[in-house]
This record gives sequence, structure tokens and C-alpha cells, in this order.
Amino acid sequence: MSKNKKRYTKKNVYHAAFQAGFLFVLVLLFGYGILNSNWLPTKINELSASYISLNNTESTDILKVTNLHKQTNQKGKSNRNKSAKTFKMTGQKDSEYRIVLYHLGNMIDEKAVRFYLVNEMGMSIEGRLSDQSETYDGGRILYEGTMNDGQNWTLKMWVNRDYKDSVKNVSYEIRIKQVR
Repeated sequence: MSKNKKRYTKKNVYHAAFQAGFLFVLVLLFGYGILNSNWLPTKINELSASYISLNNTESTDILKVTNLHKQTNQKGKSNRNKSAKTFKMTGQKDSEYRIVLYHLGNMIDEKAVRFYLVNEMGMSIEGRLSDQSETYDGGRILYEGTMNDGQNWTLKMWVNRDYKDSVKNVSYEIRIKQVR
């Protein structure tokens, strides 16, 4: 092989290696950006059903709300909030029940966590999680009242947009408990 041909081949190898390295770094940066942003859709209720029966007072049904995002209150209450969980509750007529929310190991200030709970009858409750009464086992009571018939409920949750820390893996579970 001539000297010029060797130089040309060597130059092409370096050029191809540079391009491959550059593309590899771009792929890594893009993947990191996707995983550490709010571009991924919110996961809701991975394993649980959306029907809750209160006829058995010894059982506690659980629904999960995971991967909360930073949002404004207006967007959090809107249909664009993907962390919404809709469920139907049925139980004994005139029975007292509670909707209780438990954190799943979150290290987040509960003053930043917002919720909006509404039923099909038009009753709604909204506010900061930290303002709700706490149960003996660390849950937050979102609602306590009498059940007259099956009711459809929707719970929407989000983190205040002004919260400075990370909201990665912020998740909660909803438990419906009959009051004795």
C-alpha cells in the first residue's frame, strides 16, 4: 500500500471512530434527559382494580398513585393531570368510611403535595396533604363520611410547581377503611 493510501485509510478510521463516539455521547445525554424529566407518562395503579367493596369490614382495599409531577393547581385539577385515579366505592347503607392516603417511603415535604378529591355528586375536597388529619398509623385522612350508595370518586394528585427538590418516585396509596 502506498503512503498516501495508508494515510487516507488511517484518516477514515479516525473519522469513523469520532462519529461513533459522538453519537454514543448524544444517545447517553438524550436518555439521561428523558429519565430525569417529566416527559415520561405518569404510571397509575399498576396492580390494583378500580372497584372497592366495603362489605367486608376486615379488609382494606388499596389503590396506588405513582410518579407525581410538578404542576400548577389549575393543571393539577384539570383532565391533563395523568395521576388521576377514579374508583367506585360500594358498601353497607349509612356506613361510615374514610379515604386515607399513605406515603410509600417518600422523602418529600407534604406541604408541597396537593390533591383534589371529587365524587359524582359534585362534592369536592382540595388542598395540601399536610393540612389533612393524620391517622395513628401515619396516613392522611382525605375524607370521612357516610356512604349511602355506590359512589364514583376521582382523586388527582400533584406536587406544587414551586417545589425545589426532586419529585422522582413520589407515590402514595389510597386505602378505604370502614369506621367502626
